[in-house]
Amino acid sequence: QLCPRSSSGTDWCNSSSEIGGQTSWLEGPAPESRYGHASAAGDDAYYVFAGTGPNGNLADVWAFRFDAETGSWRGWERLTAASGSAPPPLASPRIAVVGDELFAFGGKDSRAAYGN
Repeated sequence: QLCPRSSSGTDWCNSSSEIGGQTSWLEGPAPESRYGHASAAGDDAYYVFAGTGPNGNLADVWAFRFDAETGSWRGWERLTAASGSAPPPLASPRIAVVGDELFAFGGKDSRAAYGN
């Protein structure tokens, strides 16, 4: 099943949240469908990196942010590399959140698998 079902039977596809049995839709951008991606949770966000989409491997990073003051999810935000070069489009990478930094390693492209 591509979209998980909530306890009330509502489909969740990138942009819904259920609070008190009611589903509310979040406006704005969302990552495209993918598999073989990496994900990790930080203090105030859930991160998704790379994977394989309908048109090949991806190199994007998305954060689904949580607002602790209101107790609600704010929605998806596409992130860019703070410094250095961004990783190439990859399938099956791994990521880790350490403090306010996101580290990516491993994965494979159309030519090779990486262990760095």
